[in-house]
Amino acid sequence: MDKPEATIPEDAYSAIQALVELGTKDFDALVDALSKAKPAIDPSDFCKHLSEQSPQIKFSVIASILDELFRMEVARESWNLPVPEFAKHLADAALEEASEEFPITPESRDVLEARLSRIFESRKALSLTAKALSIVTDQPHLFYSAKLLSDIRPVFNESGKSIDAMVILHNLRIHYGDGEEHKDFVVTLDRRDIKKLRSVLERAEQKAETLRAFLKLSQTEYLDVED
Repeated sequence: MDKPEATIPEDAYSAIQALVELGTKDFDALVDALSKAKPAIDPSDFCKHLSEQSPQIKFSVIASILDELFRMEVARESWNLPVPEFAKHLADAALEEASEEFPITPESRDVLEARLSRIFESRKALSLTAKALSIVTDQPHLFYSAKLLSDIRPVFNESGKSIDAMVILHNLRIHYGDGEEHKDFVVTLDRRDIKKLRSVLERAEQKAETLRAFLKLSQTEYLDVED
């Protein structure tokens, strides 16, 4: 079977360069952290764990490298290549893309191949986190954040010259992802609506606790987000 065509996008240059330029001790520490890390459903949690185990490396460097490793793992799964062949394929592609902005030399190309081989040979936690991320984000709409704005609305008399009563309303603004777009949805709630919404969320938490207990009994690994 022909090898898939590999290209290195410009937004990957800095991460790959950072991986190549890591000192030997720092790279060994990163690989050790990757081999000991627990998989997570949230990449930021996984990155936090790695940073705690290799504090000598800047968090921003770990985050940049890890983000690119997640993308590489998705490609590796798709291409179904053995790790040594996959590492060589990417290293060759990096050398072909060498430029002033991406100064990969034959020597640094060899470093990249060796380092990718080591990383992906001990990739279990990385692979599970990448797969979990793919499952979680492969949805039509993703929740990002929410904000509740409360206000008092006057009820005027028939002539509009006096206020006979007031009502309290709450506007719940949900910020979500729709494909690659960010959108907002606003819904107005009263006190009864808030009570219903709270009940639904509490039931969701209870169902999650029940499922966690079931998974624990079945000895199935469960990935969760940190509070």
